[in-house]
Amino acid sequence: MNRNGHIGRRREIRAGEGATDGVVMAVSEMLEVDPITLDPLTRTVDADALDALYESMGPDGRISFRYADCEVTVTGDGMVEVASCESQ
Repeated sequence: MNRNGHIGRRREIRAGEGATDGVVMAVSEMLEVDPITLDPLTRTVDADALDALYESMGPDGRISFRYADCEVTVTGDGMVEVASCESQ
């Protein structure tokens, strides 16, 4: 849960943004922190591989992993879903 008691957030990956940027922004919004304060995403996943996988998967594709104590799912339809963040 974030400080406001929310248990999830969805954020669209914007034009010109890769999946990695979308993940960092969605998690920072969920945790209500500046994205620069998060651990680098590259400590969790291979950023180039995540972006390549996102670009190649169809609209029904999904990839999930943990980042910053949150459950993160990137979907092929251009969404990042963040849920189940442990208290920071």
